[in-house]
Amino acid sequence: MPLSCAAFESERGRIHQCWDAGPHPRAFTVPWMKDHADVARLLADAGIVRSRAKIVATIGNARAYLAMQAAGEDFATFAWRHVGGKPIVGGARRPTQSPESEALSKALKARGFKFVGPVIVYAWMQAVGMVDDHDAACFRRVATARGSRRARQASRAR
Repeated sequence: MPLSCAAFESERGRIHQCWDAGPHPRAFTVPWMKDHADVARLLADAGIVRSRAKIVATIGNARAYLAMQAAGEDFATFAWRHVGGKPIVGGARRPTQSPESEALSKALKARGFKFVGPVIVYAWMQAVGMVDDHDAACFRRVATARGSRRARQASRAR
């Protein structure tokens, strides 16, 4: 059974607490999690989704992100390059994936990321403002467009 956004949202705080329990806070500094005890600790926590594959993938994804950073590759620049540096503004059609999410998914997988198929990547692209499928009359279309501009400007300023 697929997990709902509401289930993940309700677990969000607990997920952050789990990652903060290590010597370096937050998910992108989890490479310290090396042994089975760390994974076992997370699998025993009833407050989070307990999937060994997803926990191991999260640790691996953090390492892939850090490897990109160490190589001088900015993640935001890398991601925005897949949409030409500006949000894709959708219309009445609400797809679950796109050629851009398929390309970004493939590029992420090539860098070692896991659980980054084109559908979840498309949802992430919507969440960060790379895709705006809000109806033209929706108040969120203006807000997400403003947020996308700020994110791109902050990325360029780095």
